[in-house]
Amino acid sequence: MLPEALSNVRFPVDHYVAESIGGPTEMWNLVLACWPCNQAKWQAPILQRDQETGQEVPTFNPRTQGPEWELHLRLYRPSGWIRGLTPVGRVTVRRLKMNGKKTREARKLWMQLGQL
Repeated sequence: MLPEALSNVRFPVDHYVAESIGGPTEMWNLVLACWPCNQAKWQAPILQRDQETGQEVPTFNPRTQGPEWELHLRLYRPSGWIRGLTPVGRVTVRRLKMNGKKTREARKLWMQLGQL
């Protein structure tokens, strides 16, 4: 969710399905990811268990589900909190640690700058 232009480092091209667990280096499997998101998902299983439903689902994939962001995730202003609305949204928020204190503080600044 962080625009690369607001970061002090370039985003790495990341594998949606981690290379370390067999994800291919093919366009459908490549995404830009900030370092914290990249590290949070490194070597994690593709499927994660939604704590609300017990369903095993993959995290949100911006390459294939980009237009569906608002179906799965909701940004609450002015708190900067992101809530998962579906099993996919909830496992994404948890796995990528999207509501950590520093992340929310940065997100509030991006909103003030009109970037979100």
